[in-house]
Amino acid sequence: MNKNFILFLLGLPKIGNVSARKIASCLDSHGVAFDDRTLLSAPEACLKEAARCNPKYVFSHAEIEAAKANLTEIMEACVAYRVSSVGFTDAAFPKQLNDIQNPPACLFYQGALSIVSRQTGIAVVGTRTPTKHGYKIGEGIGEMLADAGVTVVSGLATGCDTAGHKGCLKHGGKTAAVMAEGLHTIYPESNKGLAEEILEKGGCLLSEYAPGKNAYKTNFVQRDRLQSGLSSGVIVIETGIVGGTMHTVQFALKQGRLVGAYRHDEKFARCEQAKGNASLISSGQALPLRTRKDLEAFIAGCRSKNGAAETGTAPSACAQMTLFETEATL
Repeated sequence: MNKNFILFLLGLPKIGNVSARKIASCLDSHGVAFDDRTLLSAPEACLKEAARCNPKYVFSHAEIEAAKANLTEIMEACVAYRVSSVGFTDAAFPKQLNDIQNPPACLFYQGALSIVSRQTGIAVVGTRTPTKHGYKIGEGIGEMLADAGVTVVSGLATGCDTAGHKGCLKHGGKTAAVMAEGLHTIYPESNKGLAEEILEKGGCLLSEYAPGKNAYKTNFVQRDRLQSGLSSGVIVIETGIVGGTMHTVQFALKQGRLVGAYRHDEKFARCEQAKGNASLISSGQALPLRTRKDLEAFIAGCRSKNGAAETGTAPSACAQMTLFETEATL
């Protein structure tokens, strides 16, 4: 099904990801497809076909025209900001997202989207205000995942996200940043250079929001489900008892992804930034990650869940020392 028809559907009232997927899948099963010219010149005729799948899909002329105007705006913005889009029926769409709750019907991206489909992905997440030691751990884990040929998935936020992305890039790995706003802008602005480096080094930026759409508070929670959904596992660097990281963890558990948390020494575990790690480990929700063997076993488990056959080089001794050397002072 034409991805622009999916975007057109999403512009109609009371049509979300689930309904758009149902309509597009139904039409696909009947061999019905529309090109952009037909979609923009005769949208009513397209929706008449959709109504055959379910009579409730009936909209007023004004609603249809508004959806068509919205689609035109999105198409123009994609050209202006050099953003590509992919619908869930396209071969390039990350298939692992089809198995999550409320899967996106369409994604927007820049760079190499294939890195989240062709090799195992592991999300590296945590607080925006980590300890100095936590930031160092985040970088070290990013380095080791890169050495193992794993795609590092994160959200480009300050703190642990930034550490994971940078560590991965430092060791020549591929990393994907999932954004909570359209790709017309980079948030936070301080990470604009990091976003450019991700693209320059073969990674990607992606979002379910069209360019021009700014972030709302709820967007960040919805973004978290995509971070875990794109990954076979999630590693928590540092987190408090509550916060955005815990949203990602809960999504991961519901999606059947592996969850690991760095196990800090007792003096670090008492820090507010790491209390969530201790809670996740003690409750059995997360596997404790402390040694190189812990991380290697976690990666192997993620590969097994992903059915991936690709292999990477073993984590380097340098990366091991960066991650597991004697704890530094805060």
